Amino acid sequence: MKKKLLISILLLLMVIIVYVIVILANSFDSLLGRFNGALSNNLNKNQIFSTVVEHEELLMSVLTEIANSQLDIEYISTTQKSKIYNPEYADLNGLYIRRDDSIYESIRNSSFDKVMNIKGLRSISVRKYTVDFNCGGSGFGSATSYYGFYYTEDKSILDGRGFEQKGNGWLLKEENGDNWYYTERIIENFYYYEEHY
Repeated sequence: MKKKLLISILLLLMVIIVYVIVILANSFDSLLGRFNGALSNNLNKNQIFSTVVEHEELLMSVLTEIANSQLDIEYISTTQKSKIYNPEYADLNGLYIRRDDSIYESIRNSSFDKVMNIKGLRSISVRKYTVDFNCGGSGFGSATSYYGFYYTEDKSILDGRGFEQKGNGWLLKEENGDNWYYTERIIENFYYYEEHY
């Protein structure tokens, strides 16, 4: 009789322990999700689409400023959103550019300043055929994702690169891996993107 009672108590304790573990795991996942969201302050896909539509005129003025600039701009941000890790520029504060020669400069530019005040926009990277508006990322190491949008006038940017039609956009998957890149047209010359590594 004592043996059966002991086994029943042990089984009950095991059920309670499993139940508590499940509740704690779910709570931890929920808390971690909120923590990552608070940390990243990322915009989701719909918010990025809305941001581009709402700020199209401002974004176009920034593109004009970049095209007319006498500087070799590679990157635009503000120290409030993207820290400069090069100790040589530790005193730089506020709006800045990085030139192609990796020199950072503090600048004053009302268009750049206004666009960097858009919620969720972290930086602008100037490339040969595109201007990339980075809206942040999430994850760590090999499980990292990046989100944003880009501007290009090159209609053939997706041609010959292995993209396949997926829903309303195009998907590029790594052949022997789990990395992938998705892009979708928002409005004329503006495209949403997400990269997953």
